[in-house]
Amino acid sequence: MSYWEILLKPIIPKNRLKTEGDGTNDQEFHFVFCYFVSMEQTLQRLVNAIEFIERNLDQKLDIHDIAKQAEMSPWYFQRVFRSLTGDSVNRYVQSRRMSLAAARVLKGESLIELALDMQFGGQEAFTRAFKRYFGITPGKYRRVSGQGVKVAMKPRIEGRYLQQIQKGNKAMQPIYCEKNEMKLIGISAPFNGAMAKEANNHNVIPDLWKKFFSLLPCISNRSTDETIGVIYPASSAFDDGSDRLHENLIYFAGVELTSFDKVPLGMEKLTLKGQRYASFGHRGPIDQIDMTLQYIFGSWLPQSGHQILDLPNLEIFPEGYLPMGERSEMNYLVPVVD
Repeated sequence: MSYWEILLKPIIPKNRLKTEGDGTNDQEFHFVFCYFVSMEQTLQRLVNAIEFIERNLDQKLDIHDIAKQAEMSPWYFQRVFRSLTGDSVNRYVQSRRMSLAAARVLKGESLIELALDMQFGGQEAFTRAFKRYFGITPGKYRRVSGQGVKVAMKPRIEGRYLQQIQKGNKAMQPIYCEKNEMKLIGISAPFNGAMAKEANNHNVIPDLWKKFFSLLPCISNRSTDETIGVIYPASSAFDDGSDRLHENLIYFAGVELTSFDKVPLGMEKLTLKGQRYASFGHRGPIDQIDMTLQYIFGSWLPQSGHQILDLPNLEIFPEGYLPMGERSEMNYLVPVVD
């Protein structure tokens, strides 16, 4: 069996698979090849496979059955899935199972039934896997959930997320940059981030920027034409020892100054020390930033070898930025150390 027959077997009838020298004309082979690699079709097939996974998380899942939904060979499907999502198929399945299991633990469901539903074979194996994944046993998680402790859930991959990454988004290839100390002035407000369970970023942040732009004419000593959003944890965000990276945050909307000599009344000062950042481009409406953040924190960061720092993240907007423009581009900066 030829390389192309192995690769294309799930989507091309056997009687149409011909190799060079057996009579196949160039036009037919070219049509087959282009049909297979169409990005639009590839994304839709990947969505079909993900929907199949989601419907069957409580069933035994085989890579051949999953790949069949995408009309790809298992080998090719796994390569496409990993390149587009940053996750292996197996890790995505296990992460989604653990996330659903965590939600059901809080509903008071039987741990034995959960273990069997999630294909762990028994409660002991499920408890070990739960603790390994979340750092806490399911029983303890149930007991302390009322104290505000939440585990980090793996969100379902949506078609919009895949499209966002493929339509020119630079998030797949971060650029590393060094920022010197920055003197900023602006205004701030508390919020829950895009990946939090009770996210309110799409309400709080636009209102904050609207208010800030009404004050912008009062600022005279700007160092650049960019506007800068700063995201950092509130002082009490980690007081209970829980891992809630996307809740209890502060958003600061402002600009960089040459000095603090002239600070308009009612504005806050914020000084950021020099820091190395990984800069991710986001292209498209700002209300789709959730998908870029999902990639950064859900796929890139765990595999990057970098540590998560409790330091401010930055959003850099160029002059004239249009928040809902399909071609608008901004950069999201994550502080990193090697």
